Amino acid sequence: MLQFKPISINDRKETERYLIARNTRMCEHCFTDLYIWSQYFGTEICMQDDFLFIKWGARMKEPHYLAPVGFGNLKHGISILMEHIEETGSKKAVYGISAEMKAEIETAIPGEFTFYEMRDKADYVYSAKDLMTLAGKKLHSKRNFINRFQKEYEGRFSFCEIDDSNMNDVLEFHKKWCAENGCVEDIGLMGEKCAVIAGLKNKEELSLLTGVLLLDNKIIAYSFGSQMSEDTIVVQIEKADHTIDGAYQVINYFFANRYYGNISFVNREEDMGLEGLRKAKLSYNPEFLLMKYKAVPTK
Repeated sequence: MLQFKPISINDRKETERYLIARNTRMCEHCFTDLYIWSQYFGTEICMQDDFLFIKWGARMKEPHYLAPVGFGNLKHGISILMEHIEETGSKKAVYGISAEMKAEIETAIPGEFTFYEMRDKADYVYSAKDLMTLAGKKLHSKRNFINRFQKEYEGRFSFCEIDDSNMNDVLEFHKKWCAENGCVEDIGLMGEKCAVIAGLKNKEELSLLTGVLLLDNKIIAYSFGSQMSEDTIVVQIEKADHTIDGAYQVINYFFANRYYGNISFVNREEDMGLEGLRKAKLSYNPEFLLMKYKAVPTK
């Protein structure tokens, strides 16, 4: 049986050895995501036989297991995982499978799994250059928001990184954002609040990329992300005052131009099936949707 343990900040180097080598670009394969959401999901990991195994929902009756990633024989890795699932009485399913991984599993173990597309979990992956330039007709409206914001608030706004001098202000801004967006009634948003705190409290250890947008010296938006591989950055959190037109577009644009110069892709994660969030993510014209699948044994 696989011996899982809670993920810790000290696991970053060894965990990323597996994740970066694979470079699926999925947010589930970004150490920062795994760590900052670990309190909410009860994330645990196990390294065995040249594979990294990841379990979410460790405190749940039916935890979810991601497909193993690593350097070993894939058929062997899947076999180990399915044996563990059988022995623990967990739900017989494997999650977090990209289209590329799906094809590899079908080749390595033909006919043993039925795959189900999980559209709500698909990551939105963008061209870094597109987010930096906002060129073309499809992004014209985004340029307009930014131009109007810069014209209306000329000389009154600034962009900087999160540091010790403004950390508490950022946390207070998020607290205010939560109060205005129903965090108390939404367990997912409460979990996100914990993720924000975990990320910012460990921003140096996680090598977080951070940004704060200020208007009249008051925070109106902030964002943070991390580089998961040589060519891809994942944006974990982006919050803004929705009453200020252009705040979301401007933080996105400034963050892009601060950090995206030497990468190709930006993963802005999934929409969770929320209609408004899906519309917003599609409006930025993603380079592609990184579809994910669930695999269920055919027998």
